[in-house]
Amino acid sequence: MILGVIKMNSSQYVYDMLWNSKFSKDFWVLLVSRGRNSTQIYSAIMNFFEEQNINVEIIHIVAQSYDGASVMSGHLNGVQAKVQKQYPAAIYIHCMIHRLNLVVLDLCKAIKVILKFKRLLTIVNEKCFIYRLPIYILYFMGWPPEQKI
Repeated sequence: MILGVIKMNSSQYVYDMLWNSKFSKDFWVLLVSRGRNSTQIYSAIMNFFEEQNINVEIIHIVAQSYDGASVMSGHLNGVQAKVQKQYPAAIYIHCMIHRLNLVVLDLCKAIKVILKFKRLLTIVNEKCFIYRLPIYILYFMGWPPEQKI
């Protein structure tokens, strides 16, 4: 499983929203989790903080956002519950982009012209991006390994 971690500077975010009509965020990394259960995903996130020398005892996570998959959003044992147990202020918000995508998919089912157009976009997307995705993942994972002389 691949996870994206984004760092937002909240004061810069507010400034940009008020005066520049934009927001700033820094993409940190794509994380690769060895497993797909909430414990393994949560461990991958915490290990990332540890590897970056980020003291998880003093950072303040105030929000988290995932898709609706139960492994991520589960209120008892999902990743969001594990994060919220350690950081009580870290409220969970269902990813708005993902929700919008679900709405668009429902609309596509109801309107046949849109459904045909969506199928066309899916084919274009698969031909242009999906087949190259493993190459990008391997690159971010550090493959090919550096040659030792």
